[in-house]
Amino acid sequence: KWETPVPSGLTNVPPATGDGVIALTARDGFFAFDRKSGAPLWESRTTEMTSTVQVGGGVVVTATYEGRLTVHDARTGVARWEVVMPGGVGAVPAIDPETGTVVAIWQGGAPADGRMLALDLATGAKRWVVQLFNGASAPVVGDGVVIVGGGDRRIYAFSVADGAMRWSLETDGAFESHIDPVIGDGEVVVVDRLGTVSLVQVATGDLLWRTPLDDAVIDGRPVLTPRRVVVTTFGNRRLVVLDRRSGKVVHDLRPEGLIHTIARSGDLGLLHVGFRLTDPGRIESWRL
Repeated sequence: KWETPVPSGLTNVPPATGDGVIALTARDGFFAFDRKSGAPLWESRTTEMTSTVQVGGGVVVTATYEGRLTVHDARTGVARWEVVMPGGVGAVPAIDPETGTVVAIWQGGAPADGRMLALDLATGAKRWVVQLFNGASAPVVGDGVVIVGGGDRRIYAFSVADGAMRWSLETDGAFESHIDPVIGDGEVVVVDRLGTVSLVQVATGDLLWRTPLDDAVIDGRPVLTPRRVVVTTFGNRRLVVLDRRSGKVVHDLRPEGLIHTIARSGDLGLLHVGFRLTDPGRIESWRL
């Protein structure tokens, strides 16, 4: 539909999209574009080490490894509020427009110094905080809970409303800040750094199945479809397709190049795979 120049120095953080905006992370700042036309909307420069970006609820949330979390108006880029706390924000924050909440994790210092905060999306006021071990995943919000993989090798669910723990479940390994759990149809898929894939009931914490891939996972967001769960690994650069009902491996592929990101295309049954460290770079679409 369109193409537009992008700033130099983009990081490998995937773009964030929503509310008609595409937001990008570069080494020296954050940049927003109109999703329909590709026109630049705004930029926010910083001398701090940029981390990640999220879009939702009419805002763009930017974060740095120096512990700065800023909420911008999605269309104008005007900063509505920001907080700075010890540690770094490495994981993508979660936005829940329904409750007007943004959830972010600060990690650093001693192993037990991780903190997950729920903040008011409009004002930045703190609603609740829970302690986490460093080595946590990104948070994900859905069905009234925040789900996160902890550095103590457990998956946790906390109430969005007050931070009360609903359930926890042991897993094989700790997590990485660039691993994103995914919620869909009352289930959540979580992948730990050892490559163990778990499908869990959101409401109860009941484990539906667990499949070890025996391969390192350091980043990525699984794709969840009605029939499949798709995961990428770092160690052997694999793209693994599992049956959503049983957890059995349906396809175990090793395409050429390093997979950067995967995304599902609506109801078309297509999986888009973006590669880097290939010449030229490429995007492929596969039918699930």
